[in-house]
Amino acid sequence: MTEFTPLSGFVGGLMIGAAALIVLLAQGRIAGISGLLGTAMQQNPEGGRGWRIAFLIGLPAWPVPWWVLG
Repeated sequence: MTEFTPLSGFVGGLMIGAAALIVLLAQGRIAGISGLLGTAMQQNPEGGRGWRIAFLIGLPAWPVPWWVLG
């Protein structure tokens, strides 16, 4: 990858920011990766662990459909 692609970087940054904002508005928590990972690994986390695991899986997995569709 040698091309400079500011548009895709900008769109990716917007998507990460939107996801963090959704977590803040819906859960009232800051979407910090270390906090999400630590709480997702607990046996009985407060507030559920499904959305935390989905968020953590989605971070590295999203580029695949983006690349396929783009």
